[in-house]
Amino acid sequence: MRSILLASVMGADSTEREFWDNYRSETPLLEGLRVHDPFMGGGATLIEASRLGAMVSGTDVDPTAEMMVSHSLGPAQDSEIATVGDAMMSYLREHFSVLYPADDGEPLHSFWLAIVECPNCHVSNPLYRSLVLARDCGKDGAVVRDYGVVAFDPDTFELRYLSSPTRKRFQGVERRWPLDHATFDANKYSCPDCGKRSSHRELQTGAAPLRLIAVERTPDSERRRLVTPGERDLAAIELAAELLENPPVPLKLPDIEFDTERQDPRPRSYGITAVRDLFTPRQLLVLGAAHAWIESQDISDAAERAIRLALSNSIVTNNRLCSYATDYGRLSPLFSIRGYSIPALQVELNPLHSNGGRGTLQQCLSRIIRSTATTAKRSIWNVDKREVEKRPFKLPPKASRVDIHCSSAADTPIQHTVDLLVFDPPYYDYILYDELAEPFRAWNPTLKIGGETLQSASLSEPGEFGARLADCLRPALSAHNGRYPIVFTYHSSNPTAWEEIALALDDLELRITAMWPIRSDGHMGPHSRPGNCEWDVVIVCRPSLETCPASVPGADQFWQSHVGELRVGDADHTSFSLAYQMAAPRFGRLIDEYSHAPQPGGTNGRVWP
Repeated sequence: MRSILLASVMGADSTEREFWDNYRSETPLLEGLRVHDPFMGGGATLIEASRLGAMVSGTDVDPTAEMMVSHSLGPAQDSEIATVGDAMMSYLREHFSVLYPADDGEPLHSFWLAIVECPNCHVSNPLYRSLVLARDCGKDGAVVRDYGVVAFDPDTFELRYLSSPTRKRFQGVERRWPLDHATFDANKYSCPDCGKRSSHRELQTGAAPLRLIAVERTPDSERRRLVTPGERDLAAIELAAELLENPPVPLKLPDIEFDTERQDPRPRSYGITAVRDLFTPRQLLVLGAAHAWIESQDISDAAERAIRLALSNSIVTNNRLCSYATDYGRLSPLFSIRGYSIPALQVELNPLHSNGGRGTLQQCLSRIIRSTATTAKRSIWNVDKREVEKRPFKLPPKASRVDIHCSSAADTPIQHTVDLLVFDPPYYDYILYDELAEPFRAWNPTLKIGGETLQSASLSEPGEFGARLADCLRPALSAHNGRYPIVFTYHSSNPTAWEEIALALDDLELRITAMWPIRSDGHMGPHSRPGNCEWDVVIVCRPSLETCPASVPGADQFWQSHVGELRVGDADHTSFSLAYQMAAPRFGRLIDEYSHAPQPGGTNGRVWP
């Protein structure tokens, strides 16, 4: 984002050295300019623009986005956050440590299997993709274990510890089991008794009873180990259910049911009808007590916002939709891949763990405190050595002249001139942000959606998404002074998505003057699965009246010369091709006479069509 912002204000004749000199500079190179993002999301555009000295403004219909950006641009003092966070953790541990008995090491993860009933023969059996719970393959960054494989016997649920990570089978109590044995594969459950294959929807997996089969403990000065649940572990589960009925302290719990008319039928389709059903009793107690506690404290608004953000971040890893990366020993929060997917092996995190674990409350608080830092290390390209180098940057502690709103961009007049318009619009047909963020709003009931989302139009008539996108951009374009280009990023392997982008550009009388691909999601995990895009396309636009038609550069200049040796999957090839086809009839170059200083009242003083 720093690169895009700098490139937007630098002349076309700038050299590579000039660009990287500007990139590494701590001079506020955007000072005096206003940067606007009508879809600000987590605020990357505005945060980086502020670090470059710009005044910033933006909108988003999601109130969580406004809370995140407000914190990033005007955080509380790290000392105040730490003090309040420590007090909250002491309070929670005082009342709820009993739910996580530390026999032979503090518990970190609890492993649960759903016991589902076959809709055909009505016999109940465990649902699982594999018998492997954890494996030590010696991968970089993975947890080092005493055993190559830890597996479970599906007849007795006893754990088996195997020396080699390459083992294929083990001897159970009643038979020899292949480690890859599964009752759930290809998104269907196969009943061991009658062979009937059923979906999560048919099984209502989200409402099925759960069985605790393992607990991962973290003994002091020893390696993590998975053990069979003991009597105290099972007693803690029963105690949590009792305390939820008669809590020892005030609780603030989510009280929202998932809408029956959701665009994404999950999680209702597999039996989870209310937000609170996404959480175990222990999670409800700890998170509910934390939210009630913060309401009772006399602290600054900025500190309360910071703690609420830490709690919201912890929700991602403290819910029933978390699985486990068996070869790495880390929790895999399915919310991070933007969905309500229910895992075959549900893994419950101990939010009160003192030092380990991805997404514990302590780690989420530490992350919030780190976000207030005034220095950061960045990777810089050394033009002389032709290599990457790391260097520290000083960051301004707070932004100046911030104007952000939780509202629809289409309904928010802009009262100031915009110099730079940079944005990343919502996708056409996936990542339904308003539905995905429902649990966060449920835990913070004062947060309300600020307007209609773009995706709500995507299920209607063709062209409505493009028309709505144009409506959202029109106020910002009317305030745009025309000195610098309009820049946005996009990707999709769906032809209709690019057709909608074309409709919006035509409606707004914009012409494309440049575009190129840029890496977005990393080549790892779910992002690298077939059908998922890992690259964005950066698209640069100007008002049509300031340009003349021009031939689009050859496809090789568009992407082949940019991606180099990096991998490009089929979905990204399709996205690049569709972007190129969309741009070809809309490509142009800037007319010399429009390379001018900004004029008041929007682009050339006109009202945007």
